[in-house]
Parts: sequence; C-alpha cells; structure tokens
Amino acid sequence: FKLIPAKGVYAVNVLLKNAQYKGMLNIGTKPTFKEGKELFLEVFIDGFSGDLYGQKICVEFIERLRDEQKFKNSDELKKQLDSDLLAMRAVFG
Repeated sequence: FKLIPAKGVYAVNVLLKNAQYKGMLNIGTKPTFKEGKELFLEVFIDGFSGDLYGQKICVEFIERLRDEQKFKNSDELKKQLDSDLLAMRAVFG
C-alpha cells in the first residue's frame, strides 16, 4: 500500500548517488496554478544544479514546514517560497 504524507511543504534530506543534500519538498495540487485533485510532488535541492529527470533519488522527511496554500499570484508564491527556504535551512541549522 502507499503512504502519502499530508499536503504541504517539508524539510527533507535528499540522497542522490552516494551524496546527501538538504532540500524542500512540496506535496499538493498546485492550487495557485491549477484546479483539480491530482497530487504533485516537487523537490528543491538546496545548492544543487543539474538535470535529475529520469534519475532515482531517496527522500527522507525531516520536518513539516507548512500547509499547502493558494496564492493570489506567482509573486506571492515566490515570496512564500523564499520564506520556506529560510525555514528549511533553519531546521538543518
């Protein structure tokens, strides 16, 4: 069976090819941009650049940062993501 955490933003560890990174993960329906019930999972890896499409990663949930929210526009979402990034970094010290 599948166990899916609640919708929201999480601080996570990301394991990729024997390296560990700190990151931020969102589980949700992208309510700012879409109407619907389809769940999406997106991971931002702090300090990583490169293309990971098609590669397997392992994600370890560390702490839930906030609930999923709908924003008025992409600028408001960007401001919140900047705050989420600071919160994620604070979790890891």
